[in-house]
Amino acid sequence: MTAQSIYERNYQFAKPPAKPHVTVAPGDEKVTLYWDDIAESSVDPISEKEDFEGYAIYRSTDPQFLDQQTITDAYGSHFLFTPLEMAGGAPAKFDLVNDYSGLAPRDRNRYELAMDGGFNFFNPFTKMEGDVVGAGIVFAKVSDSIVQLEEQAGIHPISDYEFVFEITGQFPATPWVTLQPNLQWIYHPGSSSALSNSLVISIRLNFTF
Repeated sequence: MTAQSIYERNYQFAKPPAKPHVTVAPGDEKVTLYWDDIAESSVDPISEKEDFEGYAIYRSTDPQFLDQQTITDAYGSHFLFTPLEMAGGAPAKFDLVNDYSGLAPRDRNRYELAMDGGFNFFNPFTKMEGDVVGAGIVFAKVSDSIVQLEEQAGIHPISDYEFVFEITGQFPATPWVTLQPNLQWIYHPGSSSALSNSLVISIRLNFTF
């Protein structure tokens, strides 16, 4: 989402739907879950539509569900949760019964082609154990359907693609503080030549207690 589109939406960002009210019924070596459908009538502040599409169930013995946060990023940091596995091995994910199912049609996606890649060097500095240096690229091409719609609407310049080059690292400053600098060069931000190419520099501090 570009800065312009954020401004046009009055700084309203994506947010989750309303939480359903859940009831638990214990049984013989099992529990049965019941919930209402309040989430299904939630209005997305960006699309201004009721676009809820499904449920996912997670089970954990940790109050923060950390033992289910098993999907990691490139640095091995856990940031996504794994749904409960039901009998037969299928994940406990349930699609809303409506006219939509599976992946969106190709002409409904803004980007029809996306590629990314990169590499990490672990412990490149002999005097600093646990350090990581990495680089990566991302390329995304706007779909021909979007381009045609913009041409018909007389929008200029026409959206085309976005390219990002990133250099990042992870360096332990102390046993409990890790520095994570990041540099990104963004060409055609928001897939538009109307916006200036951007250099983004940031640094992140991770504290471990």
